[in-house]
Amino acid sequence: MNFVGKVKSLLHRLGIDPAVRNTLLGRGWFAISGLVSLFLLAHFLSRAEQGYYFTFSSVVGLQVFFELGLSSVILQFASHERAHLSLQADGTLQGNVIHKARLASLLRSSLIWYTVCGILLVLLLLPGGYSFFAAHTNLNAGINWRLPWCWIVIMTGGWLAITPMLALIEGCGFVRQIAGLQLRYSLLGSVLFWLALAAHWHLYTAPITNTVSLFYGMAWIWKKYKVMLLDLLRTPITHANGAIGWRKEVWPLQWKIAMSWGSGYLVFSTFTPILFAERGPISAGRMGLSLTVMSAISAIALAWVSTKSAPFGSLVALRNWKELDRIFFPSMLYSTLALALLGAVVYTGALLLAAAHINLASRVLSPAPLLFLVLTTLVNQPLFAAAIYLRAHKQEPFLWLSVINGVAVTSCTLTVAHRFGSLGIMTGYFAINSISTLYGLRLFSRLRRNWHNDHDIPLKDLCSTKDLANG
Repeated sequence: MNFVGKVKSLLHRLGIDPAVRNTLLGRGWFAISGLVSLFLLAHFLSRAEQGYYFTFSSVVGLQVFFELGLSSVILQFASHERAHLSLQADGTLQGNVIHKARLASLLRSSLIWYTVCGILLVLLLLPGGYSFFAAHTNLNAGINWRLPWCWIVIMTGGWLAITPMLALIEGCGFVRQIAGLQLRYSLLGSVLFWLALAAHWHLYTAPITNTVSLFYGMAWIWKKYKVMLLDLLRTPITHANGAIGWRKEVWPLQWKIAMSWGSGYLVFSTFTPILFAERGPISAGRMGLSLTVMSAISAIALAWVSTKSAPFGSLVALRNWKELDRIFFPSMLYSTLALALLGAVVYTGALLLAAAHINLASRVLSPAPLLFLVLTTLVNQPLFAAAIYLRAHKQEPFLWLSVINGVAVTSCTLTVAHRFGSLGIMTGYFAINSISTLYGLRLFSRLRRNWHNDHDIPLKDLCSTKDLANG
């Protein structure tokens, strides 16, 4: 076997297929570029500007309350319908008429939803965020944040408008292509972001990557999948030929994912704004940068599982439980091991920076709270993987666990932020999430066993109230 063959064999044994490879490249680049950005942010932005930069991202994260988890629902529903269709040479999807009509119905309804949500986000978040930053800004600080804030909100609203098309494309099995897109706009966005920093654009650098993602994504969709999407938009839809019932099919799953995502926002995105208000932009900047690094490596490691979300949905639609488990469990293991390795590298690097008294160490959390952040990220990873597996069944059994966890973490943060700062926040974060993960994995094991043993139960009835109550 030649060298290339040996490399391919090794990648196969590690569960790295083309979709995972592209996603790892994209997220790997995100991590590497993030490291470069860390140095450049520390060099070209003041510590206060860094606080505004990351608080912008956290406040813009409120988009989850406008989107309401629909992109995840689109992906799962599309994967179920795509299992009965085939891609033609002309770029269209053909096969069972009912399943094609249902896919077309999903696309049309989601485009309307996201367009309205994008408009509402801009109309509400612009003045709301403006008021928040104005109330907590020292007029003598001389930081120009107003126009950058308006710019980043408008770009976020525009991104919402193209989100349903990207989710449907990925759900139709084009996972590798979506990963390639993410890699390319990440490359371009990072380079332009660095150039803007070097040109001393200050906070005007904040919307650069959002702008590149939006316009590059629009151009890519039009070039690659215009035929497929236009064909779906022209497909006749009636209740007789299987139009998706939004109220009876989509909404029962969507509201659960929406609450789960909203709870996730409370867990991951409130630390920085709360610190901004209680301790000022410098403390917020250290928290924001540390969270960004850990979120990046978590996303890299989760690629082993997240890239298989659409195939999982198709396997569930075909009730191929054996193949589903054969793919999932090794992927979950690789994901957790990869995160453990990356987390160790990040923490060791932070310790070395602090020991060498390098100024960059002052831009991230100090060693004690950073350790709790790394450990919590590792504890969360198996639960994230399990959630992807269960959502492939068009279910969201972790809903109430997510809500309770989100409320508990936010309440703890509000209680300890002023007195104990980052260390108090991260200690509470670790303790609460450790308990949630233990319960969640127990629930996952029970549901998987019950669902897959009941071969004759309709898919929509897989998750019973009794299952959830018994945990």
